[in-house]
Amino acid sequence: MNKPKRRPPNILIIQADQLSAPHLSIYGGATCQTPNLTDLAARSTVFANAYCNSPLCGPSRASMLTGKMPSEIAVYDNACDFSSSIPTVGHILQSQGYRTIVSGKMHFVGADQNHGFEERLTADIYPTDYSWTPSWGDEQLLADYFSASASELRDAGIAESSVQLEFDQEVADRAIEKLMQIGNARDTGPYCLIASFTHPHDPFVIPKRYWDRYSGAEIGLPSQRMFPPEMRDAHSARLFEIYRFDELSLNDEELKRIRQAYFGAISFIDDQIGRLLSVLEATDALDDTVVIFLSDHGEMLGERGGWFKQYFYEPSTTVPLIIRAPGRYKHSRISELVSLVDLLPTFMDIATDGNAPEPTSPLDGNSLTGLLSGG
Repeated sequence: MNKPKRRPPNILIIQADQLSAPHLSIYGGATCQTPNLTDLAARSTVFANAYCNSPLCGPSRASMLTGKMPSEIAVYDNACDFSSSIPTVGHILQSQGYRTIVSGKMHFVGADQNHGFEERLTADIYPTDYSWTPSWGDEQLLADYFSASASELRDAGIAESSVQLEFDQEVADRAIEKLMQIGNARDTGPYCLIASFTHPHDPFVIPKRYWDRYSGAEIGLPSQRMFPPEMRDAHSARLFEIYRFDELSLNDEELKRIRQAYFGAISFIDDQIGRLLSVLEATDALDDTVVIFLSDHGEMLGERGGWFKQYFYEPSTTVPLIIRAPGRYKHSRISELVSLVDLLPTFMDIATDGNAPEPTSPLDGNSLTGLLSGG
């Protein structure tokens, strides 16, 4: 006797930017206050060892959306063109009858700003043209840009408004508006919506109400503050050179201020997670929706004397990956090594109940549904 075919679930992907997994309590962190994320994790599958495939925004996101390594799709940095000829999650889910929507930061560079997603609810926060292409022959321009980013670390603290805050507020508002619209219309067709935020990405400034959540909290210092030149690999040495990290000499108070602002930004993201999940609950869609939380890459946050990303060390490459799929997979914690390139085949399996069509070209990732099912 054939089993009745299940309705394909909705898919809500919530993506943070530059959030290093070890700072979250569900990954062993002791300071971050994330009640919504902690509650979500308690009802989800948590991947304890998840990694990005490139510790940089553009390549990581393109790799996740295509199921291919950055080297296979020629998206090496944040200025590379993302070819429209490469199928993405958006294209594939559309072919399976999904409505595909994106709100927020995608880091698409080039003329195509949708890449298979039918609706784009916001513009991007970063350049979508080729203005970040390195100016070979004008190395000083490049050096000035990077050193300015490093010098802004001293400005970490309180700001009631910023471009990033306004952007992320719009990302959440537009996504909530769309989820309410779909829920109230009782639309029976499945959708995939990506709500992609730019926090806790630097610059590290946050409103006072988030800063105050950590007033009096024990803000730890980096466990390994020094990274002597003789111990640096060639890539790390280059990053120290262009950012001029050796000249920073941040004291303990400055380090704690940066970390307090970063933790406050994570709490801001947690609040947005709560808002999005509340809409699913209010529209009776929570049990019909697979919810995925992740980040595109991590943040060094002073470890080994480094900041931001691009390093091939744990703080920069580890990411949270949490999947809630009610009625499909039980709450569990999975220790196997996985990466963001595994998500496209996973979404294909979820959308087709394990009967995904053959991809048009080989994928570099593997579906996680076997692990999710306890295999």
